[in-house]
Amino acid sequence: SALSPVGSTPTSTPHPASPSHAARARTRRSAKVSGQKSQGGRRSSSKSCRCCSCRTSAMQHVLLPALLSFPSLRRNSSSCAKRSLFNPVFSLPGRVRDPAVRLNEAGEAELFFTYFRGNPAAMFTSAGAKDYYVSRVVTRDWQTFSEPSDITPPGFASPDAPIRWDNATIIAFQAYPDKSLGGKSSGLFFSRRDDGSEIWSEPRPFLREALTLPWNTGGRAIDPTLVLDSEGR
Repeated sequence: SALSPVGSTPTSTPHPASPSHAARARTRRSAKVSGQKSQGGRRSSSKSCRCCSCRTSAMQHVLLPALLSFPSLRRNSSSCAKRSLFNPVFSLPGRVRDPAVRLNEAGEAELFFTYFRGNPAAMFTSAGAKDYYVSRVVTRDWQTFSEPSDITPPGFASPDAPIRWDNATIIAFQAYPDKSLGGKSSGLFFSRRDDGSEIWSEPRPFLREALTLPWNTGGRAIDPTLVLDSEGR
């Protein structure tokens, strides 16, 4: 479908991106079992954008330093600046967070993210579970984006960059809010999109044993990352 501009104007004067942002960006997440993230984590709703002076919530936008942490995009960081990309590079009504990028076979960037479309007061309750989705847009230039599409049913969040394996694209994410926050389930999930298809499978759980480890008193498993080793496993 045709690409159309998506996003909103930052609340104050934006600053262009620079290659130095990439060195400071750290967005790669490992699969782990933990409690709430520290205040320095990128999910804190009280944190403002730290790469420029716009005083907007870091939960509401996709910020350029996160995107430039991907090697294939980092190589083009100087050209990004010449095209005058500004933070936030992508935003939608509601809450947008947890960006993850994959360059597809057509040379397009697929941007995956958590998209919350409900009442912010209910974000961390069972009532808010119906408003969480893992969503996706496509862009060729980081200026215009396709219309967002949900790749999961409600109740899932925190996608990582997909991998290509077994003639398919595999993406991992988590149930959210999980049981410790009042949701119906906890754990790590993945979906699969076969090559040549635009249809994602229903979420499937994996690594369930992480929820019952003796030291995991909170019963949480969050933020999965899938990595292929040198043998393609």
